[in-house]
Amino acid sequence: MYLPPKVHSEIAALNKIRYLDIDFSQVHVYVYRETRDGKKAMARPCPACRKYIQQLGIKKIHYTTDCGFAHEVIE
Repeated sequence: MYLPPKVHSEIAALNKIRYLDIDFSQVHVYVYRETRDGKKAMARPCPACRKYIQQLGIKKIHYTTDCGFAHEVIE
């Protein structure tokens, strides 16, 4: 059985639009994750996803945490 390679949701979503005429410096990335019982869960992008986001020129990331929401600015 062939299983295609899997990528994180951030990369999968950004790959679909990376060649469009978009000013990525104005883009905000939102990542939402919840547990099976409906509680928010940590969804901070991993180092590889953060690097890809940064390479595109995106500076703002918003994501869920175990306690709510967080946001970061990438320089």
